[in-house]
Formats: sequence, C-alpha cells, structure tokens
Amino acid sequence: MKTFSLLAVMAIATISLGLGGCHHAAKMPQPAMPETKSAPPVEAPKVTTPTPPVEFKPVDMDAEARQALQTVYFDFDKYDLRSDAIASLGIAAKFLQDHPSIRVLAEGNCDQRGSEEYNMGLGWNRAKAVKKYLTSYGISADRIETTSYGKERLARTDCAMADDDACNQANRRVEWKVLSK
Repeated sequence: MKTFSLLAVMAIATISLGLGGCHHAAKMPQPAMPETKSAPPVEAPKVTTPTPPVEFKPVDMDAEARQALQTVYFDFDKYDLRSDAIASLGIAAKFLQDHPSIRVLAEGNCDQRGSEEYNMGLGWNRAKAVKKYLTSYGISADRIETTSYGKERLARTDCAMADDDACNQANRRVEWKVLSK
C-alpha cells in the first residue's frame, strides 16, 4: 500500500501543479528581436519654385532724353547761364555721361526783338554757352553740335514786341534734338 500511497501523492501533486498552472499564465521569455540598422533618414526632395524670367522692358530713350534734355532759358539780351539753366544742364550732363553714344544738337533761339543778324549771333552764343558748360562735365565736344535760329522759330508767337516779357521769355531758349543714339 505504500506504493499506492506514494503514487497517489505523486498523482495529486502532479494534478495540483497542473491545475495551479492554469490560473496564471506563465510568462514565457520573448525571443530577442535581431537588431536592425535603421536607414539614414531620407530627406524630402527640395522643391524650388521656378524663378520667373526677368522681364526686360525696353527703355523709351526718346522719353528719357526728353526728360533729361530740358529747354534752357535765358534773360533778355543775355547768353549767360542762369541758376535754373545750370541745374537743368547738370541733369543733361548726367544723361549724356550715362549714354556715351548719344549726340545732340543745341538749338539757340531768341525772342522777336532785335534785328535778324543780332538774334542769329545771340542764338549762337546761347547754344555755345550750353555746349561749353556740358564739356566742362567731360562730355566730348564732338557729341554736341550747335545752331542758331535767331527769331525764326518762336515758341510763342502771341507776344507783343516789347510789352510782354513773360511771354517773350518762352522764346529765349536753347532746345535739344537727339542726332544719334
């Protein structure tokens, strides 16, 4: 009987262990995952916005020349440059320096007072005074031609001979023509 008792105790112990093991799930060790090397981070492709083509607007040289080459006015019976003429000629000089291929004609004009011969000479002197001033800025003299129209090309024809000096002022001038660009 001793054998039976021993077998019975073993059987009970085996059953107890078997039943006791059902209450708690045994934690089985997880197999270690092999270590994988991660790939270097992939950079997103650089997206560049296409630069729009630069729009080159043609320069209206005639408009630029008109703005820079302003009419130069003179006092009655004078060809000395006034302060407003000097300021205007400074702008003209800068324009001519910036555009070395341009050649101009300085046209001397007078009001209707005085003889034709006198006014032709006065118109020449006015045009030459303008040219001399521009050459002092380093503008080559061969780029500036001069002429005189005397009293032939009046800007204002409605002026009385001597009564309206403000009106006659418009006729005492040097105007410009661009001869070549």
